[in-house]
Amino acid sequence: MRKPKQTYSPQFKAEVAIAAIQAGDSLAQLSRDFGVHRNQVRQWRDRLVDRAGRLFVESSDSRQLRRRGGSSRNPAAPDGTSSRDDGPGERLASP
Repeated sequence: MRKPKQTYSPQFKAEVAIAAIQAGDSLAQLSRDFGVHRNQVRQWRDRLVDRAGRLFVESSDSRQLRRRGGSSRNPAAPDGTSSRDDGPGERLASP
């Protein structure tokens, strides 16, 4: 009879995948240490490596703003302030 399917938290998967990347241990050793089949360790490691590059991909909007010299906070004003009249709390220009 088969064991029921085990589910693992995303945090656990990340921990195992990072250990597989960092460790000099074999996948078989990590498998024993974490109690997960070595093929599963390999899959999680490969998924982490494949998706890691996406962390550093910028959106096309922020690249275009930077090329134009604008700020990602508020492209209308270089210092990030609003260009509209904000009422009594607005900054007064110095003479």
